[in-house]
Amino acid sequence: MRILRVEMEGFGPFKSRQEVDFTAFADDGIFLIGGRTGAGKTSILDAICFALYGRAPRYDGASPRLRSDHCLPDDPTSVVLEFEAGAEVYRLTRSPEYERPARRGGGLTTQAPTAVLEVRRGDEWEGLAAKPRDVGIAVDDIVQLSREQFQQVILLAQNRFHEFLLADSDNRQRLLRTLFGTERFEDYDRRLQERRKALDDELGRARVGLHALVEQVAQLIEQPHPESDAGLAEWAASGAALAESAADAAEAARDAAQTAERAAAERRDAARVLAERQKRLASGRERLIALEQRESEVAPYADLIDGAERAERLTETGRRRERARRRLDEARASVDAARDAAGELPDLRADADAAPTAGAPAAATSASVEDRRAAIETAAVAALIDRSTRELGGLESAARLETELPTRDRAATAAQAALAQHDVDATELDAELTTLLTRRERLVADLDTATAGAAPLEAAATERAALREARDAARAAAALEPELTSAETAALAAAEQRTAAAGAATELRRRRLLGQAAHLAGELNAGEPCPVCGAVEHPAPASWDDDPVDDDDVTVAEERAEAAAGALRRADDAVAALRQRIAAQRGAAGERGVDELETAERGAAERVHAAETARAEQTRLVDERTSSEQREQSIRSRQQTRSTERAELATEQTRTQEAAQSARDEVAAARGEHATVAARVAELTATRRTAEALRDALAEQGTATEASIGAEEDWVAQRATQGFADDEAVTAAALPASEVGRMRSTVDAVALGLAEVRGLLGADDLQSVPDDPADVDSAAEAHATAGAAARDALVRASTLRDAATRTARLAGQVRATTDELGDLVERADTVRRLADTVHGRSPNEYGMRLESYVLAAELEEIVAAANERLRSMTAGRYLLEHSDQRLRKNAQGGLDLSVIDQHTGVPRPPRSLSGGETFLASLALALGLSEVVTARAGGIRLDTLFIDEGFGSLDGDTLEIAMSTLDGLRQGGRTIGLISHVEAMKEEIPSRVSVDISAQGWSEIRVGEVA
Repeated sequence: MRILRVEMEGFGPFKSRQEVDFTAFADDGIFLIGGRTGAGKTSILDAICFALYGRAPRYDGASPRLRSDHCLPDDPTSVVLEFEAGAEVYRLTRSPEYERPARRGGGLTTQAPTAVLEVRRGDEWEGLAAKPRDVGIAVDDIVQLSREQFQQVILLAQNRFHEFLLADSDNRQRLLRTLFGTERFEDYDRRLQERRKALDDELGRARVGLHALVEQVAQLIEQPHPESDAGLAEWAASGAALAESAADAAEAARDAAQTAERAAAERRDAARVLAERQKRLASGRERLIALEQRESEVAPYADLIDGAERAERLTETGRRRERARRRLDEARASVDAARDAAGELPDLRADADAAPTAGAPAAATSASVEDRRAAIETAAVAALIDRSTRELGGLESAARLETELPTRDRAATAAQAALAQHDVDATELDAELTTLLTRRERLVADLDTATAGAAPLEAAATERAALREARDAARAAAALEPELTSAETAALAAAEQRTAAAGAATELRRRRLLGQAAHLAGELNAGEPCPVCGAVEHPAPASWDDDPVDDDDVTVAEERAEAAAGALRRADDAVAALRQRIAAQRGAAGERGVDELETAERGAAERVHAAETARAEQTRLVDERTSSEQREQSIRSRQQTRSTERAELATEQTRTQEAAQSARDEVAAARGEHATVAARVAELTATRRTAEALRDALAEQGTATEASIGAEEDWVAQRATQGFADDEAVTAAALPASEVGRMRSTVDAVALGLAEVRGLLGADDLQSVPDDPADVDSAAEAHATAGAAARDALVRASTLRDAATRTARLAGQVRATTDELGDLVERADTVRRLADTVHGRSPNEYGMRLESYVLAAELEEIVAAANERLRSMTAGRYLLEHSDQRLRKNAQGGLDLSVIDQHTGVPRPPRSLSGGETFLASLALALGLSEVVTARAGGIRLDTLFIDEGFGSLDGDTLEIAMSTLDGLRQGGRTIGLISHVEAMKEEIPSRVSVDISAQGWSEIRVGEVA
């Protein structure tokens, strides 16, 4: 993989678009990225990693601030990266999430992260993926390196690439697990432990289940069970056979008792049937005598029922006659009332006076006279109704206009007022426009002043933030100095103790060996072969006069030496860590003091405050200017429509006034002699209603008269048909319906009872019934005794059969469970041994888990590759050593590293190295890791390497060795980029990428060689 070009805009310290073309350094093979502290050198590497993976190394585990603080709200933020992988050239364009102005409604909205991946086809770019997730998947397939692998083999980030050297075994395991993808071995281990626990739980449940089955069998057969699991199946089978025999005997006794119970039941039932027949025969004879006497008593009921039924048939006809009479009376009363009401109407009074009256001769009071009067009144009423209806129709329009007169008057008044208000508003708009234009001139001058004051804000804020970070770093470095002095003193004392303990242990081992040699020499005999070398001659046997030394003495001394070595390692680690922290803080402070940085920070804060005040004023003035311009446009737009609006208002005023006057004229003509049109309409409406009421009453009277005559004639005809001479005979025959029903029910009941009793006494089963009473009680008592015996036998047989069935079933379950338990024990033992071995427990002699074992093999290859370079970089003094032994009780072995100092031959912890030695060892280990990871990734060719800082800790000779090593890496077309402040490197590397801070506060990039 080769990085070709990176382009940044609105990213980190870069506000405007910046570009670095790495192909320009292909001939030299090595180039330097330089610039002031905080200028943005490392941000170039952040941009490369962000483009590929969507994250930057410096922000791992922290809140990312990828968008430049110098960006205005509308400025874009993006990174474009071109790289070569295999035979293809790809282009990545990626933007982070940031706030931008909303396109609608004002305010800010969140711009979602974007990513686009393209491949070059000739002179054109062809799209491959257009969403962050899809781009991430495609990049993994193309690059074949995860982000962690990329930062270990291509981009060695600042203060990161030495982590692998100084990590403890657990942290080193986590990093190697990520690089080599060995999580599956940890997953194997976890699954085996889960399988082991599951089998143990299953085994426990199986044993509990077996013991529960055995207890049930013991309760059923009432026999104790064996203590050993071996004979449980045979014991249960024997108990099942005994239970089966007992159940068979009980079922035979049950069958005999049930046969005796059935015979007794038959005898009891025969006695009950005979007793019931004797009872029915006596009862039937008694009922027959009583019913024959009742039959003679109800004989007269027949004639009474017939007369009542004939009178009932005339009931509905009589009701119709009475309803017709009432209707006629009501109609005559209504006509009299309507005539009284109509007597006040002058048009009807003359006609009513001409009609016959009740005081006329008898001949004039007949129906025909009444009909003539009704006919005359009906004609007069119809004429009056017709005249009233026509007049009301002619008044509808005038009545409606009369109700609308107030509304029409108000509309005319409102139109006149609107025209006057329109003229007032026009005058006010002219005055407001004049005031607005005068204020605009002052706004322009104030806005220019505020804009000039706000211009330095971003630069001042950036400077203040950088100064605050530098000040905090200087304070932290000063606070760590006393801790470093104490740690160095403790490390020196620990080194002295470790040297003394190691010397004592070495001396004891030497004395132990000499003592063992003297002991062997004392057992030699002349002419007999030596048990060690086999020689028969013993020219110089060893001797020993000192105190004896045994294995326990040597073990105690070695434990003391190991404890002292551990204390020295911890002390060296503490010193190294403090030195690194102090160096990092001083570098972040730019080697400036606390007082100097505090003074500079106060000045920057004052400049920020002044610029922020001006920026706020600038924003307010811009908003006011925008509002003023919008108001001016609104006023001028309204002025353009004033003349059209006024003409329309004048036309509306004339129209409403004319409409109001026309309505008043029409209402006055329709009113006549009445106060209002509504009063005239009310009078005509009342007259028509009175006439209509009289017309309807006369019509109803004629209809009622005809109905009354017809009903009377129908009554007389129906009465004769039913055999009654007059109305009194009908009244005498009528009886209440309840009384008729009672008499009919009595007659029917007597006849039905006689038929029923006579049929009962003629039944076949009552013809030969003996007179002696049946003995039911004795037969029932004998059956009860036999039934009790049968139920007892049934209960015992069912109980014993159920016990036999359950015992047989449980015995089968016991045998099946014991067989399964044996298989389960064998499987559990096998899985337990495998799980313990994979987890690093006995019988695993190394105490290493499966994943640690696999990673230990990878670490051996990494160390071998790293030592090839570390040997040359340290002139053969230092080599890395991999250990697969456990350093602590209960700890996992296999992933520990130490440094062998060839001058002493004693292993040292990596943290005991100086700053320069740590850098060289870390660089060698990183390059070795790069080779192994590359081989594991499928032999990917890595043509670009970036190393960020670390060279400042090297002396001149060591720096030259490191540069020589890096120079050898660029053979074969590889390009190496270095970030460093070391002046010697600036002199040796002419190709340069310079990052400078502009006057506005943001950073800019220059690419080229130093003249």
